[in-house]
Amino acid sequence: MRVCEEVKKFDEFAAWDCNQEKKKCKKPLAPGKTCDRLAPICIPHFLFLENWGVAFVGKAEKSTWRSRAMGLVLLIVIWLITFVSTYFFMAKTWWLPAGASAAAASIDHHFTVTYILMGFVFVAAQVSLGYLVWKYRDGGSSKKATYSHGNMTLEIVWTVLTTVLFVGMNLASSSIWASERFRPAGENAVHVEVTGMQFAWYFRYPGADGKFGLTKPELEDASAGGEAALGLDTNDPASKDDVVTGVMVVPVNREVEVILRAHDVIHSFYVPSMRFKQDAVPGLAIHMHFTPIQTGDYEIACAELCGLGHYKMHGMLKVVSQEEFDKWLAAREAEKQ
Repeated sequence: MRVCEEVKKFDEFAAWDCNQEKKKCKKPLAPGKTCDRLAPICIPHFLFLENWGVAFVGKAEKSTWRSRAMGLVLLIVIWLITFVSTYFFMAKTWWLPAGASAAAASIDHHFTVTYILMGFVFVAAQVSLGYLVWKYRDGGSSKKATYSHGNMTLEIVWTVLTTVLFVGMNLASSSIWASERFRPAGENAVHVEVTGMQFAWYFRYPGADGKFGLTKPELEDASAGGEAALGLDTNDPASKDDVVTGVMVVPVNREVEVILRAHDVIHSFYVPSMRFKQDAVPGLAIHMHFTPIQTGDYEIACAELCGLGHYKMHGMLKVVSQEEFDKWLAAREAEKQ
């Protein structure tokens, strides 16, 4: 019986039916005797118990080795992903195109500061994670685990540091944000109304009178494109010289006020080279402005998932000299005559 109970200590062989052994003890040579009293007779049936113990220890050692190996593998994987991804950010392998607006340098500087601060936190956290995975791997130890409610001082410290970090970064970038969104554009700014609709951008210029003509929802016909897509009311005198195009043309070194509208769903007007991005919301006219400082052609994208054709909703921004811009606008107005 004592031997039978010892067998149960090995979890791997717990299925062994000790009751069968008890039955074997009840032999004719000892009628009415118990297994305890006939231990010498039962023991031969368990002579292989020692072999079981050796096998069990061997398997435990093998399990411990696998745990250590898995801990090492996880350590290497976590650290490898951390350092490789950090390298790509430091090398700027995938980065924004060269800035071509007056605010681009300030925005890029803020991006750099943000990535340095957050990169330090990211690397420290992932390196610590890899180390802890290795240190506290399953090593076959029977050491009793202890419960910790936490360290209130440590929690307060990292909460305060996180708050200071995020609030400080917000305050540092607020002037950049406000300069393009809250401060009104100058009197000499070029006004361009940008309308997004599935799946195209339309750009409207007020013409020589400097006024935008009326648009009416009942006149909108997206399939027709151009002025019809915007629902331009041709009976309004102010709309006579309005210019509607599929390409945005602006003069260099001159502030451009963008009036964003959306025809159907939310779109996002995004010009990476100008570091300019703003949602266009149906029913709203959102005023923003930027100043291009380099001539060239720059891609316009929709950065908001707006339907099945979202992938093809892009346009072109052409930054030209003031003289070229005046000639281009005059030519478009002449075409309307």
